[in-house]
Amino acid sequence: MIAPKGNPYYLEAKYALLQQLRIPGQFIGVPLGGVAAYGLLLLLGRDLGEDFLIRFAALGVINVGLLAVGIGAASERAQGWIRLRQVAPMPPLAFFLGKLSTGAAMAALTAVGVLLVGLVFAGASLPYYAWVLLPLALVLGSLPFTALGLAAAYLVRPNSAQLLIAYTGALLLFPVFLPLLSLPEWVQAIFTYLPSTLLIDLALGAAGLALPSLVSFALLAAYTAAFLLLAVWLYSRDEGNTFG
Repeated sequence: MIAPKGNPYYLEAKYALLQQLRIPGQFIGVPLGGVAAYGLLLLLGRDLGEDFLIRFAALGVINVGLLAVGIGAASERAQGWIRLRQVAPMPPLAFFLGKLSTGAAMAALTAVGVLLVGLVFAGASLPYYAWVLLPLALVLGSLPFTALGLAAAYLVRPNSAQLLIAYTGALLLFPVFLPLLSLPEWVQAIFTYLPSTLLIDLALGAAGLALPSLVSFALLAAYTAAFLLLAVWLYSRDEGNTFG
């Protein structure tokens, strides 16, 4: 059995987190995006209840996966750092699982931050079990967005990848604000299968505001596996390419 300190999966997770910690503005700033948006509504006197508390927590989780991790990977690729990794004796999957674990840590900051703001400043009232299950659901729900951000980072050229990730994020954010939008039913039906909608369903179930959805959990797990496998394949296909 390989000792943890020599395990490439453990080492990648450790150093991916340390790398992110060296950019505190991003490590803390991106997770606070959802917290700040929710806090701004409270300052404006718009308390929309526990439902929107959870939706803004989901907003922060989506931002973490796509912006902090996905765009960060595209930047590393543009700077040539990935070429050094590709010649190292390291399984590609270890690299991506390390990124996923970093995204999960940042998602945990988002979940705790939004819930604390809701509890202290909005008097959020959730069942006692929700304060444990909801952060767990949000952390697990962050994985498909991080995997999607990584796949998008390798799908096109690095500069184009950053724009692609931004547009993808804009599309995935629509379901967060769906109760405030008047959209055709066929559009809402399509949104039902987006990972952001599934994340909200999972989080609402964990908070006791809806029936727990095993279907949402299963589909999010399938999205995570599909996006992760796509990212690994695109990473391998990218070997030897240079950008400048």
